[in-house]
Amino acid sequence: MACIGEISAALAMPCGTPSPYEMGQPVSAKLLNASGIESFTVTSGRAFVTRVGGAIGYDVTVANNSLTVSVGLKSQDITPGAYDVSITFKNFSVLQNAFADTPGGAVDDLGRAELVVAVEYSSGEVRIYGLGAPLVCTELVGDSTASSYYTYTFGVEDWQVGTTIHWLSRADYVALSTPAPAPAPGA
Repeated sequence: MACIGEISAALAMPCGTPSPYEMGQPVSAKLLNASGIESFTVTSGRAFVTRVGGAIGYDVTVANNSLTVSVGLKSQDITPGAYDVSITFKNFSVLQNAFADTPGGAVDDLGRAELVVAVEYSSGEVRIYGLGAPLVCTELVGDSTASSYYTYTFGVEDWQVGTTIHWLSRADYVALSTPAPAPAPGA
């Protein structure tokens, strides 16, 4: 066993206000290309992201459970357990569709993307998934009897140890919708 841990607090549901550690229902989400992240730091679980000039976080629809987040554990014998995140969403974009002009039957750009995903929850918390270990498309599903939209699942590849989950401030989350400024000349 890699690292043996011990619990240090009661696990019963507290009375009163919900815990900020609860997930809650997603109320909005943004997809970021991992290549658009220049660097990031994490202080006390809170992430600070520096994006490449011009990089932007793209909104994705979360209404009616069109985006779901699942968090599991990926445990290994020689490394400590890590998060096994899976984020599933419907692609409603007419510009980014599953049958883009791709040669030889290759999957579209979205299906080949490496993403970092920021999700705002009904609890008011914002979490960012995949910093330093981006999520990849593990499943693409289209079903003519269910919906006319394709569903993508992004998660941790089988060979990957796991990924990360950090908090992001609401202000930093909102700022992802604005293209990052280009670096100053000579900087």
